[in-house]
Amino acid sequence: MVRSRDFTGDKTARNAAYVEVVIKNNVLNIIETIKARSPILNQMSEQGKIKIVGAYYDLHTEAVTFL
Repeated sequence: MVRSRDFTGDKTARNAAYVEVVIKNNVLNIIETIKARSPILNQMSEQGKIKIVGAYYDLHTEAVTFL
């Protein structure tokens, strides 16, 4: 899935807004990939036995943002 395709504006690493969108979408793609490639983890997640969460670390603010 190409989540960042609809971004309007400069699609380069110099555009902080675009970089943030790409980072967030990468995290969401990884969560989907984990669930798709591991039926056991996906089942456990659906049953509420575990949570599969994503987060990213901002190098400038040193904040961790959970999605």
